[in-house]
Amino acid sequence: MKSADSLSQESILFRIAKVAIAFALVVGIFLRFYNLDGKIYWRDEVFTSLQVSGQLLDVVRSDELFTGELVDKTDIAQYQYANNSTSYLDTVNGIKEFEPQLTPLYFVLVRGWNNLFGNSPFIFRLFSVLASLLCLPAIYFLCLELFEKRAVGYVATVFLAVSPFHILYAQEARPYSLWVLTTLLSCLFLLKSQKQPTFQNWFFYCISTIVSLYTFLFSITTLFAHGLYTFLSERDKLSRTVLMFLLSALMGLLAFSPWIMILINDPPSNYAAVPHDSFLAYPKGWLRNLGLPFADFGINDESAKLAVILFLVYLLLLAAVVFYAYIYLRKYAAKKTFLFLICLFLVPFLMLLIYDFGKGGQTTTRGSYLIPSILSIQIAFSYLMASKWKQNKQAWTIAFLGFLTVSTVSSIVLTHANTWWHKADENIHHEVAAIINQSDRPLVISDVEFSLPLSLSHSLEAETKYILLPLPEQTDRWALPNIPFEDFSDIFLYRPSEQLQSQLSTLPDVKLATLIEQTDNFCDCTPQVLVRVSESSK
Repeated sequence: MKSADSLSQESILFRIAKVAIAFALVVGIFLRFYNLDGKIYWRDEVFTSLQVSGQLLDVVRSDELFTGELVDKTDIAQYQYANNSTSYLDTVNGIKEFEPQLTPLYFVLVRGWNNLFGNSPFIFRLFSVLASLLCLPAIYFLCLELFEKRAVGYVATVFLAVSPFHILYAQEARPYSLWVLTTLLSCLFLLKSQKQPTFQNWFFYCISTIVSLYTFLFSITTLFAHGLYTFLSERDKLSRTVLMFLLSALMGLLAFSPWIMILINDPPSNYAAVPHDSFLAYPKGWLRNLGLPFADFGINDESAKLAVILFLVYLLLLAAVVFYAYIYLRKYAAKKTFLFLICLFLVPFLMLLIYDFGKGGQTTTRGSYLIPSILSIQIAFSYLMASKWKQNKQAWTIAFLGFLTVSTVSSIVLTHANTWWHKADENIHHEVAAIINQSDRPLVISDVEFSLPLSLSHSLEAETKYILLPLPEQTDRWALPNIPFEDFSDIFLYRPSEQLQSQLSTLPDVKLATLIEQTDNFCDCTPQVLVRVSESSK
């Protein structure tokens, strides 16, 4: 067999692959920063800002900001960034009361980051970028623990570097990149503790588990995966390793128990708890999740039929290669390595699947909820590619270069775009902002769900003024505002309710002209996205 160190005997393809790895790694790092502040700051990120500000509950209850009074971007910024009027405890309380499924560590860290480096979507997203960059050495060292082969670490690192899935969340002010990092670290310290069962290693495993649990709730699935792996790898014996794992897991759960009690007393409900309309949506989502780490060109039901077919073929090819990767892993890797990766893949997926089918939900169709499983897929895939590449198998080296090229191109397309398929109703905000920003002195009036106008405000010029109303259902608070036509060059309604439009249209000399419509939306809004309000006397 050819030695990997015998450079004089390497094929041209082998050398090309080495250069491609180095080049793609640099590209992947660069893409995490590219166009970072040019993307739509969508509603999930708005919730991050509200939670960081510590004033989420005030906005949700329409006690502040959404009162029908004239406000500007400075007023809105008080609810989008950390300020002296609130504390870290307010941030934690807001999460506890409104979204307890989002454990608080990420938001507390971002609040401190915000205090240190200033107010802007770029700064918020930069935290995720740095967390994602730390994932690169983390997955490399995890692969070293699993395989003791640097080539696998290199390949896994470069595929994570150019993964559209990881770049997507590296550019968002959400906790997913931090969760990737804490998951990798907890896996790394578990394997280190099993090989070298020192107090220090088990202590670091316990701490990384606690940090991961407080980063994202579904870290509990990783802990169960680790538990199953530990029992199976120790051949069901109550060994010292098993006892130390149980002690570490118990300490981790005890540290997390205050938040567990919050979840028990106030069970969370969100979008992912809503059942799909069709059972076919589940396998469709699972197939897409499998492909997301390697390719994401924003293909959806509205894409051209040829594009959908080609992407489906590519996803099926990826599924076949991933399936073979686990077979190859079982045959050639150490038994404990296979057990670890198969547990990391199956346990989180099956735990969420039980929830989906038992109570109704769609958690298994959300790739961001299956990060442990996705990491397992990427590592198994990388082991296959690295093994075949190091064996100088030309067909597999070509396949490796092909998959790497598709991932890189996919990520370039993703980062170049100002929005993406998962941002739903906010995908139209650049079009809306382009019209409003042409005005010298614009006024925007809205009575839609609060996160949408706050999302739009990040794309509008600083001179824009706002009148933000509570939802029409809040009849005791909603009232038609007095519009100071003489103070503004243009007045716009953003996603106005039927009530707002009908009451304005009855006013004398007032005309409404729809500028942008969106018939299909997820916010249960009226089709009118942007409406110009004018006085006929002008």
